[in-house]
Amino acid sequence: MFNSNDIKLEFIQSGQMALPRTMDGYIHRKATPELIVAQAYEGHYELSAGAEFAALRSGECFITRPDQPLEIWHYVDPDSGIFKSRWAHLKVSFIGGLDLFSLLELPLHPPESFSHSAGEILIKLIAMNAEDNLQSAVRRISLTFELLDLLIAISRPSPHFEIFIKNAEKLLPLLEFIHHNLAHPASVNVLAAKLNMSRAAFYAFFMKNIGIPPARYIEEQRMKAAAEKLRIPGKYSVNETAELLGFKNQFHFSKVFKRIYQMSPAQYRKSRTENMW
Repeated sequence: MFNSNDIKLEFIQSGQMALPRTMDGYIHRKATPELIVAQAYEGHYELSAGAEFAALRSGECFITRPDQPLEIWHYVDPDSGIFKSRWAHLKVSFIGGLDLFSLLELPLHPPESFSHSAGEILIKLIAMNAEDNLQSAVRRISLTFELLDLLIAISRPSPHFEIFIKNAEKLLPLLEFIHHNLAHPASVNVLAAKLNMSRAAFYAFFMKNIGIPPARYIEEQRMKAAAEKLRIPGKYSVNETAELLGFKNQFHFSKVFKRIYQMSPAQYRKSRTENMW
C-alpha cells in the first residue's frame, strides 16, 4: 500500500542541555512545528501537553506531537543537583506533504523499552553533531529513520488516517495547491470549487478527512513554513518571513505565530540555538 517514496525526512535537530540546582523546577512553555522526543537522564521531567499530563522518572522519554501547547518542568537530580537531558526534533512528511505525525496517535509517556532504545539513538545522533561530512550526514539520516521506526511501532493510526488514505486521490491535488499558494491563500469558496462542491459540503469533507477547518489548516501550514525559514541561521528576518508568506502587516504575522507556537517569531528563532528543551 505504501512505499519509501511516500515518506520524506524534512528536518532533524538533536542536542542536549544541563541546568544547575538554582533552576530546579524551571518551566518551559512552547509549541513547536516538529515532533519532540526528549529524555532526562539526570533529574526528571514533568509536562503537560494539551489535556495530558505526565510525571517521568529519570531515564524516561516523552513524545510530543507537532503544534501542541506544552508546559515542561525540569527537576534536578537531588544528589548531583544537576538536570541533564537529550532531545531530538523531527519532522517527517507523508503523501502530499502532510505531516506524518498528524495522522498518528503517539503516547506522551512511552514504554520503558522505547525510552531505552530511543535514548541510545539520541546519544548517537548528538555525537554526529560534531561531524560535518557526507558519511556523517548519511549516518544521521539512518539513525533518524531508526528513531522513526521506533515511533511507528508504538503508534496507532488517528481516526482520520484511513479516511485520508481512502480519499487521497481527491485530497492530494488540493493539499498540493494549498501548499504551493501559502503566500496567497485561497478562500474556502475557491477550494470548494476545485472539488466541485458547495461550500458546506467541502467544509464537511475537509473536516472529516483532515480533522480541522480549512482556514485553520492553511493558517497552520503558513506558520510551519514561517518556522522553517526562521530556523535557518541568519537567512530571513522576521519581516522578510512575513512578506514571503503574504502578510502585509508584521504585527499580524507575529500575533498569529505567537498564538500557535507560544512565542514570538524573534523568540522562536533565538530558541533554536539555545537548546532549552
